[in-house]
Amino acid sequence: ENIEYRLKEDGTYAVSRILGGVDVTVIAATYNGKCVTSIDESACSGNADLKGIYIPTTITSIADSAFKGCSALESVTIPSSVTSIGASAFAGCDALATAVFGNSSWIIDGETVTVNVSEEENANLLKSSQSAWSKAEAAK
Repeated sequence: ENIEYRLKEDGTYAVSRILGGVDVTVIAATYNGKCVTSIDESACSGNADLKGIYIPTTITSIADSAFKGCSALESVTIPSSVTSIGASAFAGCDALATAVFGNSSWIIDGETVTVNVSEEENANLLKSSQSAWSKAEAAK
């Protein structure tokens, strides 16, 4: 197991650390019988081995700098359950070539941005963003 989990005050778990040495990591949806709901700040920061990550639909937030500097990370799928992505979460992920978003609208720096133009454009937007993202509310 290359993932360390932390029990949160609400009784769910967070990914606290993703260790190197494995090129594809699968985050469990549950740990010790409880949901894994977030990825902590700098949890995987600087991991030069990680090429792919599976993020389950139980995850609702990805903290600041969570994957910052993961230079080998090539692709990521952000499930629709994720409602916030912290600042610089994917900064320095130079190999990131494709990103798929479960939600098509996000708020970045107070502006609503529609993504899913193309997986390559999404990847460039994600890895170059220094800003925090939040899921945009659907127009009523």
